[in-house]
Amino acid sequence: MSVVGIIAEYNPFHNGHKYQIEKIKSMTECDDIVVVMSGNFVQRGVPAILDKYTRAKMAIKNGASLVLEMPVTASTSSAELFAHYGVSLLNCLGNVDYLCFGAENDDIDILSQIADILLNEPMEFQKILAEQLSAGNSFPVARSAAILQCLNSVYTDSEIIKIINSPNNILAIEYLKALKRTKSNIVPLIIKRTDKGYSSLEVSGEYASATSIRNMLETGDYQSVCHYVPSNIYSDLNTGLLKTNMFSDILYSRLLTDRNYTAYSDVSEELANRISNSLSGFDEFESFVQKIHSKNYTDSHNTRALMHILLGITNNVPEWIFDVSNYYLNVLAIKNTNLSILNDIKKKSKIPFVSKFGTFYNSLEYDNSIRKILDINIDSDRLYNYLSKKYCGKTLADDFTINFKDKIV
Repeated sequence: MSVVGIIAEYNPFHNGHKYQIEKIKSMTECDDIVVVMSGNFVQRGVPAILDKYTRAKMAIKNGASLVLEMPVTASTSSAELFAHYGVSLLNCLGNVDYLCFGAENDDIDILSQIADILLNEPMEFQKILAEQLSAGNSFPVARSAAILQCLNSVYTDSEIIKIINSPNNILAIEYLKALKRTKSNIVPLIIKRTDKGYSSLEVSGEYASATSIRNMLETGDYQSVCHYVPSNIYSDLNTGLLKTNMFSDILYSRLLTDRNYTAYSDVSEELANRISNSLSGFDEFESFVQKIHSKNYTDSHNTRALMHILLGITNNVPEWIFDVSNYYLNVLAIKNTNLSILNDIKKKSKIPFVSKFGTFYNSLEYDNSIRKILDINIDSDRLYNYLSKKYCGKTLADDFTINFKDKIV
């Protein structure tokens, strides 16, 4: 029996994701595919366009066996922490043989070399990085220069820079770092992406990126969307979708009433000053991200930082993520023909398995670290569900009200 893990967002699920699952099955002949999926908020620091249960069921309908939740404290973190949590959770299951992910480059050797440099940070790397930063270069530019000096590769400098800065390669390198850091027995399995990447607006044949599909949905081009998503989930997409700007009023109120911005994850002193100095010009969430733009931080970083302030995600998140004693297993969806995998996980898992959420939650002491993480996740979900009802007219289930039988697809 072999099990393959995937770390994903499915925002939304599309033909490329279905291709990945089908490719995995043909390559490995695996018995099960376990997905660790972002909950109601994703890594760019924005709300998912559809709730976590709907997106999880999309994956099950298209070949996944089990979908587990990545809590908001991890799902809205940096690529490094996002990858570390996903890998660590799969490690804790005790039954995962492979981790499959897409990348623009499927040369495992070069990606692994880069991962080693970033994980170990040799003296030469640290020296050049410091010199580059002192010269006024942005962190991505400085890091690229330091990596180039430490690599022994047949690739040209321009090819290495492209590898380092391609979006899926970035996550692939972080997955490899996490596997190395945790001394995991899980084997990495790369599927080369042949499209333009997850953020591209270009389409090719029956494939389009999640960004492109979200753009079609936001502009009401549902006729085009049907070409790029599996037919069995199209009806779910043809509904009200939650958008980042729907959180604008709540964000503005939070920024006005809690000025201790640096207490929150990803908010530096510099960014806190930019937020404070730009607050009088606040209009909407997305436009405010542009107002606080700087060369030192990407817009995605700033979006995450603002969402962390809004949701109350503080600076101790890294220690939570790196400590597996804070982990738990919350099932979002499971295939009705693959229920036996739960018994296997319960036998082998090193972390608590949540069968009845309310019972599990109430069994934890108030100062328990898992309960603190759960409280942030619960409050974030409640806010998501409130705005979904207000703006989209959808009443959503939450972890306390959903029955396990409703997670079976």
